[in-house]
Amino acid sequence: MSPLYKYQARDGKGQSISGELAAVAPHQAAQELRESGLYIVSIREAGLSARPAGKSRAPVALAVRRLPLRLPDRQAGQTGSLFTVRDKKPNSRDLMVFCRQFATAVEAGMTVLAALKILAAQTRPKSLAQKVQEVITALEKGSGLAEAFVEHSPFFPRILVHMVEAGEISGSLDVTLKRLADYFEKEHDLREKVKSASTYPAVIMVVALLVVAFLIIRVLPMFAQMFAGMGAELPLITRLLMSLGTGAQQWWPFIFLGLVLLVLALRRYVRTTRGAYSLDRLKMRLPVFGPLYQKVVFARFSRTLATLLASGVGVLPALLLVGRVSGNKVVEEAIAKSATGIRQGQSMAAPLRASAIFPPMLTEMLKIGEETGAIDTMMGKVADFYEADVAYAVSRLSAVIEPILILGVAIIVGTIVVAIVTPMFEIFQHIQ
Repeated sequence: MSPLYKYQARDGKGQSISGELAAVAPHQAAQELRESGLYIVSIREAGLSARPAGKSRAPVALAVRRLPLRLPDRQAGQTGSLFTVRDKKPNSRDLMVFCRQFATAVEAGMTVLAALKILAAQTRPKSLAQKVQEVITALEKGSGLAEAFVEHSPFFPRILVHMVEAGEISGSLDVTLKRLADYFEKEHDLREKVKSASTYPAVIMVVALLVVAFLIIRVLPMFAQMFAGMGAELPLITRLLMSLGTGAQQWWPFIFLGLVLLVLALRRYVRTTRGAYSLDRLKMRLPVFGPLYQKVVFARFSRTLATLLASGVGVLPALLLVGRVSGNKVVEEAIAKSATGIRQGQSMAAPLRASAIFPPMLTEMLKIGEETGAIDTMMGKVADFYEADVAYAVSRLSAVIEPILILGVAIIVGTIVVAIVTPMFEIFQHIQ
């Protein structure tokens, strides 16, 4: 007697089909349905059957092929030019809401096609709604859901495409979509914490630069005319600042153009492989923000790996995918080098530890997960730890960086004030 599984699926025309199938395991039942051309919505064990495993009544249609691990980096026609118009990609919150609603609809028994049609009518932003409608069109033509998503890569994140494929194969699409929703929710929370840590220092620095520019360009030249009329000998600091203000007034168009060209050149450089690697390495070595950035990267690494493995994605494909979605070229290169050792039979933890990029706590927890067969659980705990650490670091950073910024602004403004006041004291002394 073999276990009996109840399934819900969709045929090539989008029609809903439900039935029962005897198989040794859930993945075997899912594989048989897929080979019969059905798109699987859900599979649940229903008991035992005397019918031999492998007898299915599923009609024949188009089978969904296995997706490639490496997805295309850009849409056809996107050349990477600075003037290319691209679709606005959804943020983590948009994807979280989309996956949560999608999972709820599928779990309630709706077909994937019907659920997507409802979502297309109410999804925001409009760019995401438009892509969902294009996915619907692909499904109506007989494509699988993961295939339909990959046709619109990189609009949809790689992790979404591969986890949807894993959900299709395992017959647990609703569970996979819930995991995706939780993942994007954590990602959104993490980004908001980092944004809150960087917004305040950025605002203070911009205000400080504007104040300094106003003092040098507008205020100092007025005092310079007054001092020149009195014939006073100016201190070195005053002469330097006045020359700076005069030069800024006369040459500001060229200075502005030079800054624009510098920004464009740097932007072009960081889009190259070498430039992106150098920038990510610099981020990890910054004095104050570097440790915070590393914690964010390791939290994303752990959460993504845990989510992929829990959804049934293979260890090596999951690890390589984590490298590409980590958002850090240094980590991605370390994972790519470690993959060679893993293919040769090494554990995951050993080559990652040897890279000297990952902290000991992460690699030790990964080693324990490998030994106990619970990598996804261990990586989930590591992700929880780093996410909590990021929240703590953000609160501490605000308390530490505020007096530093205020002190820096005070020193700069104080220097300008001294450059103005010192000649005035000398003039008063001569008058007396």
